[in-house]
Amino acid sequence: MIKKHFLQLDKEKLAYFDNQTDKPLLLLIHGNMSAARHYSPLWWELSQHYRLIAPDLRGFGDSSYNQEFNSLKDLALDLKEFLDLLRIDKCQVLGWSAGAAIALQLAALYPKMISSLFSIAGIGYLGYPYYKKSANDKITKAEVFNSKEEMAKDSRQVAPVIKLLADGDTKAMETIWDKTIYTVGKPRLEDKKLWLQESMKQRCLADFAWALANFNLSAIANGYNEGDNTIVNITCPCIFTTAQQDRVLPGGLYSPAATVAALGNNARLIEYNNCGHFPLIDVKPQLIKDIMEATKV
Repeated sequence: MIKKHFLQLDKEKLAYFDNQTDKPLLLLIHGNMSAARHYSPLWWELSQHYRLIAPDLRGFGDSSYNQEFNSLKDLALDLKEFLDLLRIDKCQVLGWSAGAAIALQLAALYPKMISSLFSIAGIGYLGYPYYKKSANDKITKAEVFNSKEEMAKDSRQVAPVIKLLADGDTKAMETIWDKTIYTVGKPRLEDKKLWLQESMKQRCLADFAWALANFNLSAIANGYNEGDNTIVNITCPCIFTTAQQDRVLPGGLYSPAATVAALGNNARLIEYNNCGHFPLIDVKPQLIKDIMEATKV
C-alpha cells in the first residue's frame, strides 16, 4: 500500500491511505483490533478500478485519540467530517467486520451520501451481543453490562485484551487472530507481522466494545437499548457476506442474514464456503469479483 496521508478534523487527526485517482470512489472501513492496512490483500487489484480511501479510525492505527467515544455514531460522524474536508459528497462504502456496522451507521445517517454498501463478514444492524459470562465462558442469561467502565473490567472478553494492548503483548494478540480470524487461510509471514503491529496500536478497546454492544438500528430491543429503527433510512443497494467457518459473527438476529432480511429488497446475501472471518485471504479472488460486480465496475 502507498504512504499514509493525514487529515486534521476539528478534534482528531485521521491517518489514511488514498491512491488519489479519478476512478469511482470506494471508502474502506476497518474493524476492531485492526487498521486500514489490513485491507492490503485487496489494495492492488481494487486500485486498478477505484479511488480507494482507507482511514484509520479514531483510536486505531496512526490516527489520534484525543477524545473517547461511546457509539459507532461518533465514528461515523468522524468519517462524515473527513469526507467533507476531502470534498466528497457521494461514495460507495465497504466495511469488514465491525467496520461494516460503521458503514451501516453512515448509510443510516447520510443515505444520500452512500450509493452502495458492501459488508464483508460484517456485524449487523443489531450490534454485537456482549453479555456477562460465567467462569466457563457460558452465558447463563442475557445479563448486560451497566456501563462502559463495568464492561472494561469484564475478565472473560474485554479486560484481557485491554491488558495485552497495554502490555504490548504481541504474542497474545497473535494467538487471538490465529484462533478466531485465520481459521482457514493463513497470511504470509511478512503480512502477518505488519498487521500485528497495526493491531497493537489500538487505544480504544473499551470504547469500541461498548459502542458495538449499544449499536442498534432496529426497532427491537437488544438488551442495551430499544433501537432507533434507522435501518429504514438505508435505501442503497447492500451486499452482505457470510461464511461457514466464521468464529466471530454471532447467529440468529445478530447474523448478516438477519440484517439482509431487515433491509428487504435493498440487500442480498453471499455465502462463502471454506471461509472464516477474513475472506480477504480465504476467498480473495471471489471476494474481489463480488465487490466489483456489486459496485458495477
